[in-house]
Amino acid sequence: MTPTRPRALLLSHSLSGYYAAGVRALTERADVTLLARPPDPMAPFDYAKLDLNGAEMQVEAWPWPFALLEELVERTKPDLVYSWAQSPAVWRALRRARVRHHSVSVMFTDGCWTGSSRQRALQIGFPFIRRYAFDNAFVPGVRGAEFAHRIGFPRASVLTGVFTDDITRFSSIAEDSSARWTDPSILFVGRLVPEKGTDILAEGYRRYRDSVARPWPLHVVGRGPFDGGLRELSGVTVDDFVQPDELPGIFAGAGAFVLPSRFDSWGMVVLDACAAGLPVVVSDGCGAADDLVTPANGFTVPVGDATRLAQALTTLTGADAVQRREWGRSSAEKASAYEPQRWAETLLSVCR
Repeated sequence: MTPTRPRALLLSHSLSGYYAAGVRALTERADVTLLARPPDPMAPFDYAKLDLNGAEMQVEAWPWPFALLEELVERTKPDLVYSWAQSPAVWRALRRARVRHHSVSVMFTDGCWTGSSRQRALQIGFPFIRRYAFDNAFVPGVRGAEFAHRIGFPRASVLTGVFTDDITRFSSIAEDSSARWTDPSILFVGRLVPEKGTDILAEGYRRYRDSVARPWPLHVVGRGPFDGGLRELSGVTVDDFVQPDELPGIFAGAGAFVLPSRFDSWGMVVLDACAAGLPVVVSDGCGAADDLVTPANGFTVPVGDATRLAQALTTLTGADAVQRREWGRSSAEKASAYEPQRWAETLLSVCR
């Protein structure tokens, strides 16, 4: 007898290229229905260009009413419900799925524990919601696992590796790249907003450029209201947001990647850089610093420290090709643990 394929219902925020890679892998093992919000204006992914490999997709404005969620639950009768979205209506729908269809519910969270008053309040109130609506949490890595445990999830119910990527597409293009050796640049990809540290990047790059004889240019890709002065600097090119199919080529043309965020719950773009075989410079405000960055593939610098950022860029760009290749190989090895098939397998493991 052919085993019945599990049914998965995904309640998502705005879709993205990396999330689509996970959905494609999941459809190879399960019947997938996906509910999403419209694209974020700051990151306007073209949903029509995202290959979901046959997953059923529905796009509805937020907040979603319970009637919409109830209809989805009753129509799909899911074995698994994976929810990025959070609201009382969502929790009620998850409870309905658990009670009526014995669904396993998994909450996405990329939170990092800071001990803020809001998080302390969450410690008091959320355990009741968790028992009502959720069986498991799916988190990026070390910081996310600690956060999930502190708000009420038993450690045994916390899954890691929630972010995934089209690893092969990045790595295959990077292997064919000659630009990173003949005409390398430093790459930043992200929203142009204060929390991404664009002003810190501007100051760090200015200091770096003043301290070396042959500085690498800085290529900035992103959209937002706060460039931090980047457009005013020599050697800087700023390009608008691009769709996912253009990203591998952009990473292939770079020689290093930088992300100096004041706070990034993880920093998905660091995984892109690692998959593309780039050495990386990341602030310790990024959760990915704990999971993806070691002395073997790059540098972690203190949040807000433009001097240390400049020093890291100087060391990286001053290294010879042999060292930079070694850093890149180490980055690629780190990224290989985040392939989409492993993401899908981890998510479905809770159904067994």
